[in-house]
Amino acid sequence: MPDAAVIQVGQMIVERLAGWPELNHFTVCYNPSTENATSEEAGDTINVYPVDHTFEVALQQWQTLHTPIYEVEIITREPGDGTSLSNAGGNAIAHVVAAIASDRSFGNQLQDVQETDVGGTVANGRDANGMSIQFRAEFYTSRNDWFTIVAP
Repeated sequence: MPDAAVIQVGQMIVERLAGWPELNHFTVCYNPSTENATSEEAGDTINVYPVDHTFEVALQQWQTLHTPIYEVEIITREPGDGTSLSNAGGNAIAHVVAAIASDRSFGNQLQDVQETDVGGTVANGRDANGMSIQFRAEFYTSRNDWFTIVAP
């Protein structure tokens, strides 16, 4: 059985980021919960996971408009070249945005993907060495089949 469409979109984001040349030194993972997210000990890592999912019924087409929000968490190690962690994370976020912006419809599979919020580095705690950005995706499925994305 295929994954639900909301999971498929998260995996599409992971594939896009993993294939982006400027992010090739990052390990990119799809982690559906923050408890499973990779820690900074694993090296330069990008974790993608859904944090919200709303939907609306589009009765005229007998479809459902899904609007999930995905967290893209970037964990960087000390670069070692004098670059600060916040600069390294900021550069990584800019590359993540560039990767998503290269085709916001993901090959005409989605309506759109837009960045919505950025979270900065934290001095200590679980998110030390981490920054994050959230993206809102929009896509349709049929009313009765939340596994198959309906192309725009």
